[in-house]
Amino acid sequence: MMKQVAFLLMLFTGIFVNAQTLKFGKVSKKDIEKTSYDNDEGVDAEVLYKMQKINYRLSPEGNTFTMVAEVHEIVKVYNTEALDVANVSVRLYKGGKTDEKVLGLKGITYNMENGAVVKTKMKKDGVFREDINDYWYARKFALPNVKKGSVIEYTYKIESPYYMSLDDIYLQSVYPIKKLYVDIRIPDYYRFKTYLNPHADYTPVISETMLDTEVSYSETVGRGIGTAVTSKDRGSFKLKVKKYLIAKDNVPAFQNEPYITSAANYLAKIKWDLERIRYPNGRGQNFSQNWDEITKDIYKSSSFGGQLSKEFFKDEVATLIDGVTDRNQKMNIIFDHVKSKMKWNDYISIYASNLKKTYKEGEGDVADINLLLVAMLREAGINANPILTSTKDNGIPLFPTRTGFNYVICGVEVQNDVILLDATGEYNMSDVLPKNVINWQGRMVRKDGSSVWVNLEPKTNAKISTMINASISSDMEVKGKIRSSYSGHMARSFRISKNKTAAEDHIKSIEKGKGDIAIENLEVNNGDDLSKNVLRSYEFTLNDAVEEIAGKLYISPLLFLTEDENIFKQDTRKYPIDFQYPYTEKAIVSISIPEGYTVESLPESKTHLIKDEIGGFDFKIVQKGNNLQAIMTKSINYSLIPKDYYAEIKNYFSVLIDKESEKVVLAKQ
Repeated sequence: MMKQVAFLLMLFTGIFVNAQTLKFGKVSKKDIEKTSYDNDEGVDAEVLYKMQKINYRLSPEGNTFTMVAEVHEIVKVYNTEALDVANVSVRLYKGGKTDEKVLGLKGITYNMENGAVVKTKMKKDGVFREDINDYWYARKFALPNVKKGSVIEYTYKIESPYYMSLDDIYLQSVYPIKKLYVDIRIPDYYRFKTYLNPHADYTPVISETMLDTEVSYSETVGRGIGTAVTSKDRGSFKLKVKKYLIAKDNVPAFQNEPYITSAANYLAKIKWDLERIRYPNGRGQNFSQNWDEITKDIYKSSSFGGQLSKEFFKDEVATLIDGVTDRNQKMNIIFDHVKSKMKWNDYISIYASNLKKTYKEGEGDVADINLLLVAMLREAGINANPILTSTKDNGIPLFPTRTGFNYVICGVEVQNDVILLDATGEYNMSDVLPKNVINWQGRMVRKDGSSVWVNLEPKTNAKISTMINASISSDMEVKGKIRSSYSGHMARSFRISKNKTAAEDHIKSIEKGKGDIAIENLEVNNGDDLSKNVLRSYEFTLNDAVEEIAGKLYISPLLFLTEDENIFKQDTRKYPIDFQYPYTEKAIVSISIPEGYTVESLPESKTHLIKDEIGGFDFKIVQKGNNLQAIMTKSINYSLIPKDYYAEIKNYFSVLIDKESEKVVLAKQ
């Protein structure tokens, strides 16, 4: 006998429809005709409508829920800079018995042509799937015929069996939102904690109410194919549903600022964290509510700590370190091996798939590569542990939550220090992490499940040291040779941007912004030797460095090694200042005084310090015989600086630029 019980969830307060929701395909002609946002030509796009609903649907068997998320967006494109709004990617989970899936995807582009509205529907060839790794895939789609003035509209639903995990819901955009409507309804069996982003400058109001609902059920009985079936009501039961509602008009756009970590870090959003489950029969579960418990749970996972017990590489590790006794040398050999053996597929995760398979294929995500590194280092007898971190795009986890971490690196404990390793990039070095990973602190998890916070800030400043020897010719050209040394993150950035760049393009990048300059004899050393600083040298001729006025020569003592303008122009600052990593730049410039001239005046030496040792500069200039020597050292000593220091930082760059703009004056003898 085949038996099926079907459930229907009905709300006493009304069905899941609201007057504020819009019907798909009903975009107004007035919106399509608009040419600017409130007469502001600087706004590239406007979100006319952003709707998201989430509800929980009982399965036909009545023993589990499916989470259904519905999305509907309408966006007006005012300028070509916003054309990328037509390309949408939806990330979906596929690692369990049932994949998340997108249903009911529809898209339309609206344009005005000869006074009439022309609709272009999205076709199947505009939709495709991209597999990310063993756990994730993306459903991507592109709206057709999008140009300046277009309106795009799309809608879809996501069905997910993973109803105990909710993604962040963004309540703000880099573009203004005309109408925002968010309606989330969760059975009271599942109690979530909600958090609003404390870094956002816009705080929405969330209405929370408990709804009484009634679940009606019926029993359908039959004996199989060809057998008649009957159906009759069997009864109902009551269920409480928690409703979260946000209905807001004219949501302000996120205002970008220079040197900001990530827009996603500061957008208004709701974060969800499952606190407990309680079913009517008394069964239930409380979830981790502190970092110790959360990290232990993660470590116990077969896709995390379970991967660290693999030994398929045992013989290979023995061969790699055969005859090596020094611990640091062993560490570097294995670190270099994993970097060269494994290719990062650009995806991040804290859970690995299958390390043996990944190692054989030579490609994987962050967890695959860095957990492999931890396991191989442990096999070599090195005290290595995974460190759970959050990228800058994911934000700084301010409260205990399983979604607070999205990245994992390797930490090697050495006495009172932890050496940080990330094998996802060929130019990564010990204690030199990718810029997106330098995000305050990470949680290191040891073999016994205990965990501690580890500082991710670079231990030393990245450095550029530059020396210039130059002379002024009789026709007022400045000719010279420059030698620069790059260390730490400066070296990593140089290698990433220049190592695979053709010499011609490299020279063009140097010449950019330096006036009338010609460069020759470019030479780079140690580009691939990560144990040494990158060295770069070239010869140059400057044709506009000397200004002659009334028989006197005016020249910058630092030549082209100066700041052009203060990027910090606002009077106030909303967000922390992210310099990505601490740095020191030192320049020593020697210029020969041309024959027949003498020094009339020199800029004054000056030291300017930012309070609390955040940074500063020191400028000195002296005449030594027939030579001028200028020395400028400037430093920023922290990656991330609180907004409270903004006035100090702005003033620092203003004073620095003023000092660097001062000229040496040479007069005829």
